[in-house]
Amino acid sequence: WRKQLLDKETEKIGLILALILYLLTLLWFTIGNYRAPSYNYEVNFVPFRTIIGDVVKEGAAGDTASVRHALKYNVLNILMFVPLGCLLPLITKKARPYKRLFWIPLALSILIELCQYLFHIGVCDVDDVILNLAGASLGFLAVYLLREYNTARSKNVEGDCSQ
Repeated sequence: WRKQLLDKETEKIGLILALILYLLTLLWFTIGNYRAPSYNYEVNFVPFRTIIGDVVKEGAAGDTASVRHALKYNVLNILMFVPLGCLLPLITKKARPYKRLFWIPLALSILIELCQYLFHIGVCDVDDVILNLAGASLGFLAVYLLREYNTARSKNVEGDCSQ
C-alpha cells in the first residue's frame, strides 16, 4: 500500500508540474511574447462577433485565405485551453464537478483578455473567452469519458473473473 501511495503522490506532483509548465507556456503565448504595446488594437465585447462574423464576412467577400485564418484562430483558441480542462480534474477531486471546474478557466481567460486590454497587446475579445471555455470543456469531457470507459471496463473485468 505504501508503493501505491507513493505512486499516487508522484503522479500528482507530475500533474502539478505539467499544469505549471502549461500555464507558463499559455501566458507566454498570450501576453508575454509581444514586443511593444500597440496603439491600434481591437476590443470586442459583443459575443460571437469574431467567431462567426469574420468567417461570414470574409467568406462573402470570397477571401478564402482570410476565412482559413479566422477558422484557424478560432480552433487554436479552443485547443489552447483543452490541456487545462484535462489537467484540473486529474489533479484535484474538488475540480471534478464541471460547475467547480468552469470558474478556473473562465477566470484565467478573463485575466488574459484583461491584460491584453490594459497593456494594449493582442486583441481583447469576449469571443476568446467563449472559445477558451469551449476548449476547457472539451478537455474536461475527454477526462470524464475516459474515466467512465475505464470504470465500465473494470466492472466487465471483475464480472468476468467472478464467473
